[in-house]
Amino acid sequence: MTSIPLSFIVFYFLTFSLFVLSLGYEKPEILSEYTEVNLESGDNFTVQCQGQTPLKWNWPMVQNEEYQNWTRISEIEVLPKNANYKYARKLVIQNITYPYTGFYQCLDKNAHSFDDNHGSSIYLFVKDKEHLSVSDAEMETITVTRYSEAILPCRPTSSDVEVSLIFYGEGVIPLGVVDEERIMFRYHPHYGIITNDTKYVGTTIFVCTFSRDSKEFNQTMILDVNPIIRFFPEPSMRELSGGHTIVGDKLILECKIWWSTDVNFVWTTPTGPPDSSRVRLSVQQKNPEERFISQNLTIDETTLKDRGMYYCNVSDHQNHTNVESLYVILYALTESNNSPISATAGDP
Repeated sequence: MTSIPLSFIVFYFLTFSLFVLSLGYEKPEILSEYTEVNLESGDNFTVQCQGQTPLKWNWPMVQNEEYQNWTRISEIEVLPKNANYKYARKLVIQNITYPYTGFYQCLDKNAHSFDDNHGSSIYLFVKDKEHLSVSDAEMETITVTRYSEAILPCRPTSSDVEVSLIFYGEGVIPLGVVDEERIMFRYHPHYGIITNDTKYVGTTIFVCTFSRDSKEFNQTMILDVNPIIRFFPEPSMRELSGGHTIVGDKLILECKIWWSTDVNFVWTTPTGPPDSSRVRLSVQQKNPEERFISQNLTIDETTLKDRGMYYCNVSDHQNHTNVESLYVILYALTESNNSPISATAGDP
């Protein structure tokens, strides 16, 4: 009997294993002829996705409650239309409005984030007579690291809106053209204007112009280019309210970091994330001369549950992070008196 080489057996086993794995992780399919669809404000829209694993849909998150109440989006588990797939999920949109312009992504139910290799997407435009831009903000700030790609989110609500970019004080920037310094601004209606003009640290002001027929809308874009950071300092915390707070009194904590670029503060209290009904967070205070940024946490009327460890986590746009903690002691009236306290040296 002729023996089969071991190398062939190994090759066959690996090939078969990869084939089986590929069946289990096949990219889901969206049942649409187009990857981009133009809708009108108030339209209804339904689309189905099918795949080998349980699925979910992601869609643009809208903050304005008025549009949240008007536009209704739901998902329904349905049977796949192709026998090669095990699962299918239908997306149903009622009364779509312009803030919902964007990507609608179908992906594995357990996936933490979307990527094109393991998910599928469809882009919906929502034409609106009054709104040419997806964002109504008159000004936006985009912060990037030096030498990285920057995206100015100049996104139109429909594909028939013309978008141009103005360098503030200097005129219109040609799109899709590489200059002598190999700098280019290119436009994609799904993302906005993409550029590699991040060589120099500092702030540049642009204006995105949206136009259709006789209607026009201008949006200011501030591009803030930060230096590449190798070291991120530790923040400091202190109790501004005196350090001997009695239950019922006001507690004020300060978190400060000696830094000059934009940062994000995330607080954790003894009971978890700050309760907005009781806890106030100040706007960030910046001191360019001393190069520090700070934020205060205030509880106007403390209770015993506010006693414990507080954490201040500070991060920047380059994903650097550092944390500081402070244990806060709150005294009940029976604990705060003028009785003499004696202790042996070295004892707590």
